[in-house]
Amino acid sequence: LAYNKRVAEDRTNGEGAIILDEEMLWDVRMLAEREVACRALYQFLGPNLTGDVVRAKAKEVFIEMDADGSGTMDEEELRECFLSMGATLSLPVVQRFMDQGLRDPEKGIQVEDF
Repeated sequence: LAYNKRVAEDRTNGEGAIILDEEMLWDVRMLAEREVACRALYQFLGPNLTGDVVRAKAKEVFIEMDADGSGTMDEEELRECFLSMGATLSLPVVQRFMDQGLRDPEKGIQVEDF
């Protein structure tokens, strides 16, 4: 993090402290919240599960957390899902999750995405 690639300069203050700009802080926050989400999912689903068991359990969680029964999960439902597992995620981080890798971002998260 000490070397800012965008401006190609050393980002330390000469005493070893790193100077972070807003974009770098956002990236660090995103990674930290993603780590919190992954840990919550791992603890919720449990260790040593096979792919089929994980998919079945994920489908159960999805159906339960799809509050309006639409078959898709919106940002607030996803945020509530993680909150129920003990992971508090900011809305911007949830929005970033929603923007990445969805089959149809307009619809929201479908069970296959989850």
